[in-house]
Amino acid sequence: MRLIDRYFFAATMTATVVLWFYVALLVVGG
Repeated sequence: MRLIDRYFFAATMTATVVLWFYVALLVVGG
């Protein structure tokens, strides 16, 4: 795995976690 792929994978996972966290906050707080 190239370094750029590793960074891209980490960024994708982080974005997914942040998105789900934001959705959870909307559901709980909304």
